[in-house]
Amino acid sequence: MKIGILADSHDHVVNLKKAITFFNAEKVELIYHCGDWVSPFVFEFLYWECKPEAPVKGVFGNNEGDRFRIVERISTHKLPVVIRQHTLAEEVDDKRIIIYHGQDKAITSTLINSGTYDLVLTGHTHLPLTEMVGKTLHINPGTTCDAAQSKIIETPTVAIYDSNLNEARIVEFLKEVK
Repeated sequence: MKIGILADSHDHVVNLKKAITFFNAEKVELIYHCGDWVSPFVFEFLYWECKPEAPVKGVFGNNEGDRFRIVERISTHKLPVVIRQHTLAEEVDDKRIIIYHGQDKAITSTLINSGTYDLVLTGHTHLPLTEMVGKTLHINPGTTCDAAQSKIIETPTVAIYDSNLNEARIVEFLKEVK
């Protein structure tokens, strides 16, 4: 299965739309968001403007200040998104996957080094990363917004994961979407 992974969109709806357009063109079958969506309106924008062609699942990050309104809007508008408070764990194609925003380094390290998961997805740092630790692949897709490490960046990123190959690639999606 081809899975699109993004994180730290921080209300940057222009890049969010381009990231989803890229995922649609790549024909991903599932989209994971690793947190820091930020405002409640982003969820309506996601479905009404971006029109993802795959299910969207994710977790809250450390910047969602109005989680009640986010859940309320998802429910009121019957938006087909699955969002969890801290972690989302599931099995896809015999791969044990967990999503955690990554704001606590000790928790992130424990998830990666536990041997419990085949795939650990995090965000928070805004820095793209793919690393194999033992039998666990850790992916941080970077950010779809325009800032990392207190600097403006020109190359927001997402990741594409292939569960059949257990491989991921980081993509500078603005170069791919016209």
